[in-house]
Order: sequence, then C-alpha cells, then structure tokens
Amino acid sequence: MEYIALYRKYRPQTFDEVVEQDAVVKVLRAELKQKKVSHAYLFAGPKGSGKTTIARIFAKGLNCVNGPTDTPCLKCDNCIAITNGTSLDVIEIDAASNRGIDEIRSLKEHVQYVPVNSKYKVYIIDEAHMLTPQAFNALLKTLEEPPQNVVFILATTEADKIPPTISSRCERLYFKPISIKRLSKKIKEVAQSEDVQITDAASELIARASSGSLRNALSLLEQVITVSNNIDENIVRNILDIPDENFVLNFAKALIQGNVDFIFDGIRQLEVSGLDPKIFINEMTEFFEDLITLKLGASDTVEEKRDATTFSDMKEIIKVATLRKLIEVSKVLLEALNKVKIYKDLYFALLVEFLDNLGNFEDNLSGKQSVGREDASQFISKEKVDKIILAQEKKSSEKIEEPETQTQEIDIERIKYLWETIVNEVKQKSIPASTMLLKSAPVSVKDGVIEIIPDKPFALNVLKSKDNIEILEEALKKITGKSFKVVYIEPKIEPKISKEERIKEIENKKEIREILDLFEGTITDIKEDKK
Repeated sequence: MEYIALYRKYRPQTFDEVVEQDAVVKVLRAELKQKKVSHAYLFAGPKGSGKTTIARIFAKGLNCVNGPTDTPCLKCDNCIAITNGTSLDVIEIDAASNRGIDEIRSLKEHVQYVPVNSKYKVYIIDEAHMLTPQAFNALLKTLEEPPQNVVFILATTEADKIPPTISSRCERLYFKPISIKRLSKKIKEVAQSEDVQITDAASELIARASSGSLRNALSLLEQVITVSNNIDENIVRNILDIPDENFVLNFAKALIQGNVDFIFDGIRQLEVSGLDPKIFINEMTEFFEDLITLKLGASDTVEEKRDATTFSDMKEIIKVATLRKLIEVSKVLLEALNKVKIYKDLYFALLVEFLDNLGNFEDNLSGKQSVGREDASQFISKEKVDKIILAQEKKSSEKIEEPETQTQEIDIERIKYLWETIVNEVKQKSIPASTMLLKSAPVSVKDGVIEIIPDKPFALNVLKSKDNIEILEEALKKITGKSFKVVYIEPKIEPKISKEERIKEIENKKEIREILDLFEGTITDIKEDKK
C-alpha cells in the first residue's frame, strides 16, 4: 500500500474533527443547517490552521446527498469524490501558479456551466493573495453576481493583500493559530494511532516548534517517528535541532545580567554543537515573550507552554528583572534575527550583536577561555563533544607558523601582515580578547612597544585588562620571536551633537534654506537613516 504522509492521513473529514477553529465552524454549520449559504467566502489565517480542510468539509456539506447539511455522510459518491479530490464540481485552484488574467478568464467561462453531479459547484482558490491586480479585476464581476449554485472560497495567509473590492464582496472568516495545548493533544492522539510512544514533554516541544500549524506539527512528528517509535524530549531536541531548555534559561539570565563570560561560552557552545543560530534566536525570542507575558500577570498562558520546573525558574527571573530590561533584550533578539541573515559567520555576528548591546564589561574582564567538555555536554551528546574536543586538541597541537628569526627586523608592516596569525594564537587562550583584537588596528612599533587602537571604547575596556595584555604579549613573542610591550590607544569618539544643533546646521545649508523660504517652512524634527 502506498505510504501517505501523516498530515494527509489524519486530515479532518468532518466539522467535529476540526481542531480549535470553533468560531469558524459554528458559523459554517449554522449556515448549512439553515440553508443560508453565501456566494463567496474569504478564509484568512496562518498556514496550517485548516483553511483548505474546512473549505473541503463545507463543500461536502453542500453536495452530500443529504445536503446542505453540517454532518456529511462521507459515504455517498459526492462525499467520496471530494475526499479523494476527484469531484468535477469542487475545483481547487492554486493561485500561486495560476495567478494571471488568462486563468481567471478561463474560470469565468466554466462558471457558467451547471454542476455535473452535485447541487453546487465550489471553487476553492488557495493563496488568493497571489493573484495579479488584473486577475482580481476580472474576478470582480463574477464574485458580485455569480451564477446560481456557485460558491467561491478564497483562502489566504495574507488578508491585507486582498483588494477591498474583493474582500467586501465575501463573507470573511478568520482562522487563528492552534494553541500548543490542542496541538499537543492531537500529536498524542496521532502517535497512539500509529503505535508510537511519546512523552508529554516531547509532544509539547513539537507543538511549540509548529508555530500554531497542525500540518507542521504532524510533519515534525513524522520526522521524529522515522528515527524512533519511543519518543522523549531529548530525541525531539536532537532531531529538530532545538537547544536544551536549561541552556535557554541560563542564557536568558546571562543576557539580562550582561554576563560577558557566559554569553561568549554560550555562543561557543552553539558553534561547537552546530546548532542553527536562527533556531536558537527564535527559541530565545519566544522565551522572552513568555517572560514579558508572565511579568504582565498572564501566568496561565505561560504555564500551559512550559514544564513546572522551567515555569518556577521563570517566576524567579521576573522577580529581579524589570519589564524595561526584558523589553530591551527582546528588541536586541528581534534585531539580531534580521541582521545575522546577511553574514557568512552567523555565530560571530550573533556574538557581536549581544555584546555590543547587552554586555556588562565592567564586571567581565577575565578573558574566560572557551567552553570545555562539561559545559558543552549540557545540551549536546557526550560522544559528539568527545569528537570535537579531540579535533580541537589535534588542531591546536599543529604548528601555525614558524617564529620569525631574532635577526629579522619587525616593523609595523610586518605586524600588520602577521596580525591575523597573532589573533588566532590569542584565541587559544581568550576568545573575548581575540574577538576584540580582530577589529583593532596596530598603528606603530617603536623601541619594543606596539601601539594598538581598538575600534570602540568597550573593546578597550576588555583588552586593557592585565590578563589579556599578557596573553597578547605571549602571542607576539611566539609568532615574531621577539618580546614586545603592548600599549592601547583610546579610540576617538565623535562628539554627539544635539538634535537642535543638527537642525540648525541643516537649516544653514544654502539649498535647504532656499526650499524653506520658498514654502515658508521650518524643520521640526530629523530622523537618522539607519543602514
């Protein structure tokens, strides 16, 4: 027998089987019972929330031999044909690939024909927002005055892209994302039907990763089932690349406190384990969303999503964290999600973003070394950590470059040429220092003294600690074969100009003054272009 994907196998076939769209189901059932069917509907909601499924059930209710009815029999020829997708009177159109005016003109021609075997001809237009403006205009008259016994159902994930002239001619029904609680329940029901054992924690984790979509939830469950028929939380995390909740909790504390050492170690753990930074940011963003929700007093919502231990720890966090701080960290996470997409090294981009916005460098100048075996093992397997540690030890044992001979003169150009190698040597002992040194510039070498300018003041605070200076001086000696003393020069900071001064400066420009005089206007505010 041909294998059928879980989301297709367990697609609801009646209104009673639909998960959570109670308001939508209530309206449609009432219309079928009272035989007050509209000529056009607009189903709007997130993907996987049941729009196309409910459209098919509604079509069965219309065309069942007992219909219109809110309880189709599922046994008559019409019900079976609609279930199998072979009904000549229920036409599904993918607007993403049939979006032009020619396709809509063809539809208008076929609309005039009476139903072949059914009472109603039903057109289900999926992803309706993808239609071109010309196609919408061609469809307008047909929607306004359709032939008798023709029903249009437009399904979309972006209702705001549907022209008002179209949406105003439809009965609009809005679908909501399915709650984690209902998704988790459905996942357990499907798992039981498939003879699969799954823990409550595992089903909740899959539900959380599904973004309110039942289709996503069953697809993820199917992915996990291919690996094991006995599913627990650890299996789900490993397969779906989701970081451990304890790690997320501890990293959240580090971001709130500005703990530079833990932020460095945490990002290092992500890199060592190969976890996707985007998934990690999404997890952190969701965690802070729950913290803010909890801080505002909506504890029931969060308690449904998190296990008892994590929920208790979250309550402890909000006792010491202000709402302003939680919002500040959330904004950094949301901005980081957009920024890291444009960089090749996502881990480093994420690291700099967190440190630049949240790092508390006054209390974190120890130059902590990279994560060790015990730290990493908290959310990746021991075997994987062992392989990574062995590979790192082998790599560190190899010679990176032969030291320069004592007789060769070392000038600033030579230091600049060797700078990347020197920074890599520093990285073996202090990741924070190496990160800041990458963006620092050696500017002079004289009488055994190297002067270096960091790119920002906060980098200077990290690099000028005694430990980090010693680490750099040792690296210099190892690579160049000569001893140097390191001196840091404070980077120049452009003086900040007040908004009023900036407005005055702009108004004094000749071309701006001419425009203001022409329209008798004044400048009241300015906004910087952030790129």
